Amino acid sequence: MRLRALVPALLLACAAFAGDLVFEPATVQLGAMMQGDSKKVSVSVLNASKKPLKFVDCVAQGRGPRNISWPRELKPGQRANLAFDFVADGLNGLLSEHVTLVSEGEQTHPLLLEGSVTAPVELWPAMPDFGFVDDRGAETTLYAFSLVDPAMKLAFDPSQEGGLFAAKIEPVRLDTAGYPERLVESKKGIPGYRIRLKVDPKAWPAGRQSLGALGRFTSPQFPKATIEFYAVGYRKK
Repeated sequence: MRLRALVPALLLACAAFAGDLVFEPATVQLGAMMQGDSKKVSVSVLNASKKPLKFVDCVAQGRGPRNISWPRELKPGQRANLAFDFVADGLNGLLSEHVTLVSEGEQTHPLLLEGSVTAPVELWPAMPDFGFVDDRGAETTLYAFSLVDPAMKLAFDPSQEGGLFAAKIEPVRLDTAGYPERLVESKKGIPGYRIRLKVDPKAWPAGRQSLGALGRFTSPQFPKATIEFYAVGYRKK
């Protein structure tokens, strides 16, 4: 399968050919999933037109669909299966994605996928900004909490990204009423963690003025959770 972006013109064009291909079910209801979970999906595809349909591509619009198996040709009245794994890695919130079969002539036939994903551990902010970093390094603060299991544990591997980051994890209580726009420490809040995240300029990628690096925490209670942050900053001249 080759992944490529779906342009709005292609999606609008599919209306003219909507009756040519029939998906059963017409919309895949994935239901409620936990981050990191996966589901096997199989959908019946019927050529309802009076001409053969040859498919040149199958496009996943979204992060979830993997390992897609799709028919290359359907004769009039013929059925086949469109099958894939839906993997909820890194996803959170309501889902609305498409898997689209593309037939000759760039005719698109989108299948809608709907559902929701719960992230068992929330990390805030997900994009910490170190600002301008000098030779002494820099520090910023993140917070983590779980509404699924407030007693969850959190760990960090300092060897990732070549030792670029270090993290000191301390238990605190957090007021989540304004989350995700606002998250503050409060003695009356729920259990959570304050994370002192440091960046080491000696491990900063050589030749790069700006920092853009992905780091990840882990939790033994939720081994499939994607507790990631993307750190940004600038090397101070």
